[in-house]
Amino acid sequence: MHPVGPLPASTYWRRRGVLLAVLVVVLLLLKSCVGGGSPAKTSSTTPAPTPTVSRSASPRPTTTGTSPPVAAGGVCADGALKLAVTTDATTYPVGASPHFTLTVTNTSSAPCTRDLGSKAVSLRVISGTARTWDSDDCAPGNGTAPTRLAPGAPKQAAALTWSGTRSQPGCPTPRSPATAGTYQVSGTVGTLTSPRVVFHFR
Repeated sequence: MHPVGPLPASTYWRRRGVLLAVLVVVLLLLKSCVGGGSPAKTSSTTPAPTPTVSRSASPRPTTTGTSPPVAAGGVCADGALKLAVTTDATTYPVGASPHFTLTVTNTSSAPCTRDLGSKAVSLRVISGTARTWDSDDCAPGNGTAPTRLAPGAPKQAAALTWSGTRSQPGCPTPRSPATAGTYQVSGTVGTLTSPRVVFHFR
């Protein structure tokens, strides 16, 4: 109990006091850690689940093709037809009988049907703005002829020879011959009219 050493006794007692104080602090810390503290609170909040991204199949693009002007086998629309007239010569002597041919072409991608009967088809000749001749003047047609037109294949609709004389509706007589000059011929199918073709009488 009595300090032994070269230093004064008070020095040894101070060291023992410091050591005792440290020991007391350590014991208090151990007690608080082992059983003195309140139990740790556990969180009652359930963590939100991580959202999963479901990849839905993308809708397939709808391809819209260009449909033909008519259904296969249906009636040919006006926009699907191309009309053309040809002559057997470009210049004739006065009094000659020019021969005209009218063709119809189905320009769509599907076959279709059109009436090419005498009631629907006609040819007309003009000179300038004056009406010279029409195939219906003296031979009006009343026939029907539904005709199947394949795509891209020209079909003959009419082949007529003009006598070279003028005419009027009802075919009044006498009929005078067409004089020398420049003329134009065109063909019709229903409400469609072909481009005009120029020819001459000399």
